[in-house]
Amino acid sequence: MAPAVDVLLCETMSSADEAAVAASAAAATGKPVWISWTLQDASDGEPRLRSGESLQAAWDRVKDIPCLQAILINCSSPGTVGAAVPCLRRLAPAGVRVGGYANGFRQTTGEWLEGRGKADINDAGDYDEVGDLLPGAYAAHAASWVRAGAGIVGGCCGVGPAHIESVSALLQREGGALEYNSCSAERRVPPP
Repeated sequence: MAPAVDVLLCETMSSADEAAVAASAAAATGKPVWISWTLQDASDGEPRLRSGESLQAAWDRVKDIPCLQAILINCSSPGTVGAAVPCLRRLAPAGVRVGGYANGFRQTTGEWLEGRGKADINDAGDYDEVGDLLPGAYAAHAASWVRAGAGIVGGCCGVGPAHIESVSALLQREGGALEYNSCSAERRVPPP
C-alpha cells in the first residue's frame, strides 16, 4: 500500500493524546502526516477538543512530530471550524498548512452523540427544511476559512459533491487557484 499513499490523515482526533499517538505511528512510515481534530460545537469561547483540551495543548503534543504537514478541524459545525482556523494559523509554523472540513447539518455532533434534538447553535437560515446546510451557505463558510488563513478546505458528514462544487466556484470567483485531490478542494495560499 505504501507506494500508493500520498498522505496519512489522522482524522477526527478528539484528544491531544489520541492525536499524538496516531500521528507518531503515521510518521514512522515516513509519509506526510495530516492531523484533523474534532471540536466541541460552541457558539463562543476558545475552541476546545471534545476532550476539553485547548488547541494549544493539542498542538503542544504534536508540534515535534516529523513529517507533519497539516493541522485541520473536521466533524464540527461550520461556525466552530471558522472560530478554530485563526487559532490553527497562529499555532502552525511556516510549512504546516491549516484548514477544515465541517459537517453540513444543523444538529451538532455533540447533540447527535448525546441523542438530543436540534439546537440553534448553527442556525443562520442557511438550512433546508430537513436541516441540511445549503451548498451556497457551506461555500460562504469555507471561503471565510480561506480568508482566515486556511489552505485546505473540504467537507465532512452531510457535505456532498454539490457543496464542494459550490466551494470551488466561490473560491475561483474570489481569485483562488484550486488544486484537487480525491478528498478535498485545496487552495494554496501562503501563510499570512
